[in-house]
Amino acid sequence: MAEEGSKRVEIAGSEDKRQITGTFAGTLDGSFLPFQLIYQGKTTQCHPKFKFPDEFHITESENHWANGRTMNDYIDKIILPYVNKVKDDLDLPLGQRALVIFDCFRWQITEEFTAKLSANRLIYVTIPPNCTDLLQPMDLSVNKSAKSFLKNEFESWYAAQVCDQLSGSADINEVKVDLSLTRMKPLGAKWLTKLYDYMKTKPEIVINGFREAGISSVLGLD
Repeated sequence: MAEEGSKRVEIAGSEDKRQITGTFAGTLDGSFLPFQLIYQGKTTQCHPKFKFPDEFHITESENHWANGRTMNDYIDKIILPYVNKVKDDLDLPLGQRALVIFDCFRWQITEEFTAKLSANRLIYVTIPPNCTDLLQPMDLSVNKSAKSFLKNEFESWYAAQVCDQLSGSADINEVKVDLSLTRMKPLGAKWLTKLYDYMKTKPEIVINGFREAGISSVLGLD
């Protein structure tokens, strides 16, 4: 809220640093894969009380960061089901290889992880250090769109909360929006699900990431 006529209006909570990790994956043809969402905690009790799409993988870690375990789960729960479905749909041999691109984080790309990739006929390449913003397709197109989408969802919800209180004759100085974890976790889950549905209808966003990384031109797809 701000004085009428203000050129800039700050929204309380928009810089809140409570975070989760969402792992995004897209393909050269614009397909957008289901999320892996990592909440901060030691057990499933830290997950929001929300019915996510069955294809999502919801997990946790002590600091909400991806690690060797979550990456192994990501391959099992997200990547392999997609790859195997494509092979089945296109009647490809089971031994057909697939290429995956990862950022270079040593605590995620473990020996166990790379062994799993090899065992499942997945060739992997890693983005060189400090080059994510230049060569990672998801960072070049999807991440910015996702952040903008989620920010808009939050700001629309926040504005509606303020309007509802003011329309109920609340004093402007007494307006307070509940931003507790109990309130925000299921709301965030709802917005992430909406984001997933949105991204599936916008294959051009994913494709643009591969174009900007130079991958499409190398393959002669521009």
